[in-house]
Amino acid sequence: MPSKTERSQIFQVHLNRLRPLRVQNNEFDFELLGDWSKNFSGAEIEQIIYKAMQQGFSRGKEFTQGDLLDAIAVCIPLARLAQPQIEALKTWAAWTVAKSVSLQESVFSNKQMLSLLEVDY
Repeated sequence: MPSKTERSQIFQVHLNRLRPLRVQNNEFDFELLGDWSKNFSGAEIEQIIYKAMQQGFSRGKEFTQGDLLDAIAVCIPLARLAQPQIEALKTWAAWTVAKSVSLQESVFSNKQMLSLLEVDY
């Protein structure tokens, strides 16, 4: 599962793609979003953003940080639902010396990490 830093960066990449001016204006607290989204995968984080957008738009307004936090609060990450299977996979990975897909935080700066995660459309 993504670390807190990686989750924060996933939020930043998706929100920068969807609402770049709001990201530039520091309207989102990525550290807080990373804290609140423990056990969420990157795909689940993307869905959280879409859920928050729907909540805001249903009120006829732009979605807010509060909408993101509300969406996180009502969603149950698959990692929590599938905890026994995940533990079995971790055990298997330890025995087979499988490598984690998470990058070492000390290897890249945040700016370098974001450029690795960005997708061109």
